[in-house]
Amino acid sequence: MKIPLNEIKNPILKHFFEEKKHKLTYEEYLRTGDLKYIEQLEISFKEYSYKVRILAYFNKYLYFKAIKYDMKHRKLQQRFQLILDKSDEESNTIIDNIEDENSQINIDKMDMKIDDFVTDERLSKSINKLTFQQKKVLYFYYVEELKDIEIAKKFNVTRQSITKTRNTAIKKLKADFGIKE
Repeated sequence: MKIPLNEIKNPILKHFFEEKKHKLTYEEYLRTGDLKYIEQLEISFKEYSYKVRILAYFNKYLYFKAIKYDMKHRKLQQRFQLILDKSDEESNTIIDNIEDENSQINIDKMDMKIDDFVTDERLSKSINKLTFQQKKVLYFYYVEELKDIEIAKKFNVTRQSITKTRNTAIKKLKADFGIKE
């Protein structure tokens, strides 16, 4: 049965005949009716269909492998995530205690002992129980008289983080003195 190329509906056959070599072989068959051209086309089509199946297989394989990899990656991320906002027993987050090496000034090198400004020995002992971060915040707030937003800029954290750190420190000091809120 001789079918003109423009009437072929099958997408695989259409793509097969887009190659000039196959198209010319088929046209030669139509012109001469010689079966050797059909045999050549059958061999070429078997090779072509094998390539199509292999490509389809690898395409599906890679697609599902990518999905599996993504699922595995997400599972590992959820299982071993960094929880920087998790609070410790003192209501401090891990990220609050991480210092930024690129901050505007190196706060650690400053001579800022808040104890130097405290005359009450009991208060001094209570302040020494605070974390280094809490001491720094209290120093800047009460000694340097900076606002929370200014302190936050120095530490490269949010204003809310500074407020929370300061309030936590004050609660600890009040608790040491037996003051209930």
